[in-house]
Amino acid sequence: MAPTPGTERADPSAERADPGTAPGPGPGTGTGTDPTEALPEALRRLRNHAGLTIEALAEASAVSPRAISDIERGISAAPRRHTIASLGDALHLGSEARAALEAAARRSARSQTTAGKFAAVPPSPISDFTGRSDELAALATALATGLGRPDSDAGARTDSPVTVVLTGAPGMGKTALALEAVRRAETESLFVDLDGLAASPRSPAHVLRALLRQVPGVGEDLPRTADGLAVEWRRVAAGRRFVVVLDNAASEAQVRPVIAPTMRGPVVVTSRRVLGGLAGVERMTVAALGIDDGVALLESTIPEPQRRGADLTTLADLCDRIPLALRIAGNRIATRPNWTVEDFVRRLRSEERRLADLVAGDLAVEAAFALSYDNLDPARAALFRSLAVVEGQDFEARTAAAAADVDVLAAQDGLDELGDLGLVEPLSGDRYRLHDLIQLFARQRLQAHAPDAFPRLRNRLDRRLLGMLERAGAWFEPDREARESSDAAPGFPDATTARAWIEREWPLWWGAFRRAAEASEHDVVLDVADALHWYSDLWSQWGHWRDLFALAVDSARAVGDPRLEAVHLGYRAWAELREQADDAAAVATAQLAFAAAVRADDVEQQGWARLYEAWAMSRIEDRRTEAVGFAMDATARFAQTSNDDAKLQAENLLTFVLERTGDVEAALRTTDLVVERARRAASVDDTTIGVFTLTSALASRIRLLRRVGRLDEAIAVADEAVTLAMGIPWAGGELQARYESGDAFAAKGEPEAARREWTRALEILDGENETGFAARWRPELQDRILHVHDPDAEERRRRGPMS
Repeated sequence: MAPTPGTERADPSAERADPGTAPGPGPGTGTGTDPTEALPEALRRLRNHAGLTIEALAEASAVSPRAISDIERGISAAPRRHTIASLGDALHLGSEARAALEAAARRSARSQTTAGKFAAVPPSPISDFTGRSDELAALATALATGLGRPDSDAGARTDSPVTVVLTGAPGMGKTALALEAVRRAETESLFVDLDGLAASPRSPAHVLRALLRQVPGVGEDLPRTADGLAVEWRRVAAGRRFVVVLDNAASEAQVRPVIAPTMRGPVVVTSRRVLGGLAGVERMTVAALGIDDGVALLESTIPEPQRRGADLTTLADLCDRIPLALRIAGNRIATRPNWTVEDFVRRLRSEERRLADLVAGDLAVEAAFALSYDNLDPARAALFRSLAVVEGQDFEARTAAAAADVDVLAAQDGLDELGDLGLVEPLSGDRYRLHDLIQLFARQRLQAHAPDAFPRLRNRLDRRLLGMLERAGAWFEPDREARESSDAAPGFPDATTARAWIEREWPLWWGAFRRAAEASEHDVVLDVADALHWYSDLWSQWGHWRDLFALAVDSARAVGDPRLEAVHLGYRAWAELREQADDAAAVATAQLAFAAAVRADDVEQQGWARLYEAWAMSRIEDRRTEAVGFAMDATARFAQTSNDDAKLQAENLLTFVLERTGDVEAALRTTDLVVERARRAASVDDTTIGVFTLTSALASRIRLLRRVGRLDEAIAVADEAVTLAMGIPWAGGELQARYESGDAFAAKGEPEAARREWTRALEILDGENETGFAARWRPELQDRILHVHDPDAEERRRRGPMS
């Protein structure tokens, strides 16, 4: 891993369906197409009917696998006419089927212009809202403060609007609380559901568009680009006073564009996530109700004759005072006039049925689950039961296939039927969601069918997930053959698909990885962790790399292999630097890595340990002089090995260290040599790693050229670095190159060009939810955008060079 930032998010990967045996529709034949069928479902159905994988259809049609995947996942909503025509030719569609496919494409394109209008419809208010007096008082104060902000010119204010983030577990009533507070404020409000639990939450542009469409007088003729929407939102927000409710947020990136300094009103955000990357906001955790409020909620839903003399405190405690559970309990009692509170309390005292009684709602819901399940044939019933072991908010068809040990086509067909019966929720992109209540129902049926099946099925799925994870990581490892399948899992067709799978499916594979560690499956843990170490640089904002590599360290120690211990201690040191920004911890970990490498008598690992130690020391002001010696030691040790990439990494780090000690000229001479060697290496090895190393070296050269006054050269190098970073793609490399490019333009006296580059860098930080030391750049970028200045003059006065 290189000592520079790097992040990128990718779209979910498309499944590789097994080729079926059904004949494709021949010329002149129809396929029974539903005239209202959506384009993704229509194309996938036709492809499956023809027995073609995405790759096979791509080869036959000359349409790229990615384009086909995007259509089937609903990402490409308006494909070109010739694309649809080529697909129809490859599928040998008759006139009727071809016309239906083209009609579906036209409907999809038209729907793109109206997408998201439903996002602005708030849930129905709760007429008998009960409790939360402290939370409502705090919200009332925040809303009053936000609504009382004085008018100002759009460019004059630098503070953010009053923003309150409500977080908490499912069922706690975050949305109900937000809407009740806004109702009591008696002011104009805008509402957008950010759809944070969906496979594809609403984009920032989608959020802004949904808000603007609610403002009277704005109309439908809105800008088409995210930048244009942001400018329009700032203009509108500066001229009106309203409360904005952003419900069910998935990430900070959805929220930040809304929180414009020009706003004259407050923002209320609800989310199951902490959204820790939002700075300057008020946070409120919506927890379980107090016992008095819990009893009051039961009193508001249970008729007085049924609760007369009853111990509502016990019932509230059995419901854990969770508002959703309390309301379900009260409604179930109220809809059964012959029941008393004591009757229901007796039911809940049985732990075996408590969860079903509380979470399933009334008996009619549970009966509907059972009715659907009882109508399944044996194969579909087995597929449904196997979903009990699938974790995460949603999943793809091949995950269900692995859980049930069936092929992907069979899983797709089965999931479609389960969706028709209401047992799974179909989502876009061949993904599905299994709600908590129904997953509990699936586990109960699995337990009844085979009491010992759950651990067996979960272990089978875990092995498959970790095998796929190793195959995905292999695309970013120089010593692994990525295209081959392993005994545990098939390979991925390309790096883009592999990368998308890693980032989309991490809740599943991360759980599997931790269970493998708990089960002392040390070979699996070490192999998978090693397969991910280069990839981690491209997704450094994940947030769990330190934990993953720490588990690998434990496995290396358990098998008594000091070399592997050194390897994974080095990776852990990287995570402490890049992900945690904990320089002191990284120094200590790197020292442990060096000691293990000495025990193993491994010179290369000794070099890596010294590299991480030098990197960490270079970021501690009073240890920068020491860092020079360690960086040179790393270079010397790598010189004794055949690892040319390691040598380049060490020399590149040396430029950072020399610059931080004030020797800019020596740093520039060193980086010129590194760039020359990296360029030669990249010309031979155009993989991600080769280009990554060159991009990293160029980013250093931009800054050094600027600091010695060679501004035109610095700007030219920045253009090259940006182009390379975008080609990988590596958002972190683009971020650093644009940061440095902005500084070069500022030093040259071109403030508008500087602001353009810094603004793009800030957008990358916002969009990627960047963590670790790169997050330290946010206030610097914001300051630069507001007050363009010569960065070198500023740096000479107050700090050393940027990390």
